Amino acid sequence: MSTRMIIALCTTTLAAATAVAQDVKAPDHQASLDATQPGFHDARPVMALGDLDRPTARPAITPANDVVVVPSWAPLSAIGPEDSLFSAGREALNRNRFREAAQLFQQLRTEYPQSEFVPSAIYWEAFSRYRIGGTDNLRAARRLLAEHLTEYPTARTHGDAQALATRIDGALAEVGDSRAARNLQTELQSQDCPDGENDVRIAALNALMNSNPERALPILKRVLQRRDPCSAEMRKAALFVVSQQGNGETTAILMDVVSNDPDPEIRGDAVFWLSQSATPEAVPLLDSLLRHSSDPEIREKALFALAQQGGAASAARMRAVIADPTMPTELRANAIFWLGQNDDGETGPYLRELYATLQDEELREQVLFAISQSNDPATGKWLIDIARDQSQPIELRKNALFWAGQSGVGIADLLTLWDAGLDLEMKEQLVFVYSQSEEPEALDKLFEIARTETNQELRENAIFWLGQSDDPRVTSFLEELISN
Repeated sequence: MSTRMIIALCTTTLAAATAVAQDVKAPDHQASLDATQPGFHDARPVMALGDLDRPTARPAITPANDVVVVPSWAPLSAIGPEDSLFSAGREALNRNRFREAAQLFQQLRTEYPQSEFVPSAIYWEAFSRYRIGGTDNLRAARRLLAEHLTEYPTARTHGDAQALATRIDGALAEVGDSRAARNLQTELQSQDCPDGENDVRIAALNALMNSNPERALPILKRVLQRRDPCSAEMRKAALFVVSQQGNGETTAILMDVVSNDPDPEIRGDAVFWLSQSATPEAVPLLDSLLRHSSDPEIREKALFALAQQGGAASAARMRAVIADPTMPTELRANAIFWLGQNDDGETGPYLRELYATLQDEELREQVLFAISQSNDPATGKWLIDIARDQSQPIELRKNALFWAGQSGVGIADLLTLWDAGLDLEMKEQLVFVYSQSEEPEALDKLFEIARTETNQELRENAIFWLGQSDDPRVTSFLEELISN
């Protein structure tokens, strides 16, 4: 069984962002639910591997779709009767005939208890009963797996048997089986550092959370209080599950992880999940991380989380970061960006005043972009004024002109700029701004520039951008230019 699939589904990237995003359930959780219903049958195929060694090869279940992978050993009927039974059971699995497969594997282990096939037969009989479904079959499968785990600890199917036992406990716990629920809790409370990764324990965590969230929460909190390196993957999974609950304890648990977990990646995940819950209690902690953390990634995540909180307190703290010259420039620029996304009626005036106080050109560029996102009606005129101001650096003027065109400035105001005494570089930018407008007057202006402009470079720019338009008038105009 793949050891990473379940963990990958439990942990986070923006994901999630893009949240982000990911399903913490065990991959075959739905099959587990369905398996408890009478008449359950899953039509997903059983696939065979190529020729492998005899039963020393390890059968597996691929967790992405629970496809059964059965070794396709050479003609077993010629080897012995137990080999023939195992081969027949394998063929039944290949055809999704799980009842027949269970009977064949049961017959093999009953009639040939000393056969080398017995450990695999026990496992595959349990799996077949799991796929048949129904409480009785699930309990029978769980008993078989207990025997497998106790009597055959070195079998190649041992790891798969542990994982399948956990999945069956989850299915039984969901229908009220208290023993199965206790098994899940025992699995999670173990302090031993397992060989390999924690896929079985994470499956237990998922199953318990689905069957009894109230009982699972205290266990999740205990998992998150662990500090040993081998529990890191478990803590990540537990953190994700807690973050999705949205109850009164969620914020307190996340804040505790942010403050106390020794793993920087887990702390970063907790900061991200705090961004998804707008809680005023988190604002002071996020502000402290933003100002004092030595980890640049944590600071960026804290800034994002702070921006997602919204409200006056969040905005005030971001403004304090922007105004602090001791903060990294990139962090201040990002604070300007996030503040621009929070259009509270005060952002536009604040950014216009801020622009005049800044000396750093990168920060001023970010202000131009941020203010273009504002719904402040004074934004367009202010941007055009910056574009006209010859005391400003040329790149800032060009940016202001571009964002003016993007922020909904009326085409009439943009057209008047052509005769406002702009220098050549600004007029080139204005040609580009006209080309990005969907207003017919902008296209008319490009026609005019292409026909009458005395500066050859400006005419060529206008013709180039006209050539990028799919307006039907452009074809006729270009043909006319060619003819003349």
